[in-house]
Amino acid sequence: MATTYRRHTLNNTPLRLADGGHSPRLVVTEHRAEEAVDHVIDLGPDVYRTAQEAAQAAMEAGVQWVDSRLGPLHRHEGFGLETSATSHEKGWTGEVRIYGSSSDTAIFDRRTNYIAAPGVFRDDGQARDAAQKHAIDLIDAGEIEWEDR
Repeated sequence: MATTYRRHTLNNTPLRLADGGHSPRLVVTEHRAEEAVDHVIDLGPDVYRTAQEAAQAAMEAGVQWVDSRLGPLHRHEGFGLETSATSHEKGWTGEVRIYGSSSDTAIFDRRTNYIAAPGVFRDDGQARDAAQKHAIDLIDAGEIEWEDR
């Protein structure tokens, strides 16, 4: 089964073992500008009773792997929020990228360009908080413009 998450394809095919159990298997395909790179993720020796349980474990591991590479997302309703802060001479500014899903199997496959939060802030924490609040306001108002692919 394949699912997309944050523009990575998570391919999991549980392996049926001789004892009747199932071992999770996962390949994460990272889509870059001009190529696709496959990463085989070692999920350890865990064995599950059903193929569905093994697939679920693989999907959770895939999401964690992608988040560890790209940074964690804050959640609001069905959206993911990626915040960042930048230091300037006069203080800090915050930016956010909003992720959304086009279907149940395409998780966070849509995203916005980076959106600047209004204002300049005393520290990076305030700038990130302002960016997150700004994104939530945009989501709640239905004012999201998705990046062109």
